[in-house]
Amino acid sequence: MIKVNTGLAPTWFTPSGEIDEETPTRFKIKPLNGFDFLEFCTEARILANGAMVPNKKGTEIALKAGLIDWENFVDHQEKAIKFSVHNFKLLPAEVLSELVGAIVSQSSTDEDDEKNS
Repeated sequence: MIKVNTGLAPTWFTPSGEIDEETPTRFKIKPLNGFDFLEFCTEARILANGAMVPNKKGTEIALKAGLIDWENFVDHQEKAIKFSVHNFKLLPAEVLSELVGAIVSQSSTDEDDEKNS
């Protein structure tokens, strides 16, 4: 029987470089729906260990569909940067990579993972 994957809710993700910060930058992410996940997969190279490495288009697909908010993301004058797709380009490459990994990981959680959480 096919069941709708409804158990995955948006969560807050803190990049590894922010974990020890007093007020870390956090990103609210949600899983990709089936169509977005398939589109992402067409833009990703699958490595021998099963990891998916997306190209620029795959990264954009995952972020546009899976990144829904952020906190404590500021410019050089510590002024808050408003959440918008246009401002995604301000994120450092290593953060983009971590975000995509977290979104894809959350999107591919199966029933066994849900039962264990």
